[in-house]
Amino acid sequence: MEDIKKVCKYYIGTIIRPVKTFKALCVDKNQLKYTLILLIICGALYLPILIAYVGIGMVPWYSDLLKIPAEKYSLYLLISYPFLIIGFIFDFGLIEFGGMLCGSKTSTRPVFVLVCYAIVIPLSLSILFEGIALFPILLTGNKIHTGFWIGWLISSYILQIIWMFILLCIAAYISKELKKWQAIVIGVITNIIHWSLGLALLFY
Repeated sequence: MEDIKKVCKYYIGTIIRPVKTFKALCVDKNQLKYTLILLIICGALYLPILIAYVGIGMVPWYSDLLKIPAEKYSLYLLISYPFLIIGFIFDFGLIEFGGMLCGSKTSTRPVFVLVCYAIVIPLSLSILFEGIALFPILLTGNKIHTGFWIGWLISSYILQIIWMFILLCIAAYISKELKKWQAIVIGVITNIIHWSLGLALLFY
């Protein structure tokens, strides 16, 4: 129970005081355990939403842009769900490599921990938006979001992208002990590659 409380403390801290929280995470001897718990909790919350979408036969409102059949979109998300960890490892590698190019010689463990928090915290907000947007689908029996709910989901995507960008810059700055401009450059590059690859898998 104490571990859960600690994870919640770091979760809330990342939202309201990310710099101070990330510095505390960097020196916490249980940082990997808390990161694993965070990943498990986030996954446990998101998986039921994906399963519900598959059961409903959910069709995304941007289905005309997809390269995969729209009716298989939810199943595609569910199948690709375990590969989210690849995104963590990839972003970790980019920041680690960028830090090395800038002459940083810090440990790799804090980098992985902070990158996970930088991705999972914004993702969890998006999951919350997705969960709320699931209710009108269940109530109406529709298989696609319309009107207000499209704007609702777009807002969550925009917020997730902006928040993740900020947190990845902070993660690079603290974990690799970089200058601010170096951390921002690495954060920008990491975000561009991260989202470009993700969008390419769906739309190209």
